[in-house]
Amino acid sequence: MLKCSGEIDGGAEMLPLVSIFPSIDGEVNSAGQGTLSTFIRLAGCNLRCWGGRCDTPQGLSVTKNTPWMTVDAVVARVVAFAGRKATVTGGEPLLYLGKGLETLLRALGERGMRISVETNGSIVPPVELGRFVECWIVDHKCPSTGETAGMVPLGRMTAVLRATDYIKFVVADAEDYAFAKDIALRCGRVPGGPRIAFSPKADDMPPAELAESIIRDRLHNVQFNLQIHKTVWPAGEGADQAVDGYL
Repeated sequence: MLKCSGEIDGGAEMLPLVSIFPSIDGEVNSAGQGTLSTFIRLAGCNLRCWGGRCDTPQGLSVTKNTPWMTVDAVVARVVAFAGRKATVTGGEPLLYLGKGLETLLRALGERGMRISVETNGSIVPPVELGRFVECWIVDHKCPSTGETAGMVPLGRMTAVLRATDYIKFVVADAEDYAFAKDIALRCGRVPGGPRIAFSPKADDMPPAELAESIIRDRLHNVQFNLQIHKTVWPAGEGADQAVDGYL
């Protein structure tokens, strides 16, 4: 059921949705970049990176016009796309722990779907959800975002992440690169621990400059992440808009 309020529908858990749509997964993830996935974009974020100039501004806030769907309805919509993978993103999905997110992940996992969750680094992913979530992609904020102070300490975060997970740094400038590089050099790649990825911020960091820096500094434990969807839709149309109407 689709509603425009956060009221519980007959006791059923509900989540605020921006969109549900099939697309290629343009970010690093354990299934591989470019893998077909059904995206579940939740509304609401606890951070305001770059002063709110987020690359997915439609996911920042829950408003009076934000549609709410029961978890069962979300699952039914995802299943209707007949996909094998789901990507839960936002916004910040982990804001809905205890409010329907666990039920959603469990329902999709029990249907045999591969699940990745994109999260902003301010909340520790619950270990118990690892039964259903194949890959956590943790976007640890660099200084240019203005949100570094809100990050979970890396030691605490890496303690719960696995070899299938990623810690990603979106690099906008030289200061961001130095910040991410220092962490990569200090942390290395712990056996059984998460992978590290650097991604150039669109319109700020030339991809070639970041790639050449990684090569120059011999950052062997860093994976270069060029967001495929931003190459496919360079004008910013994005998969959400390209399949407008699926939610």
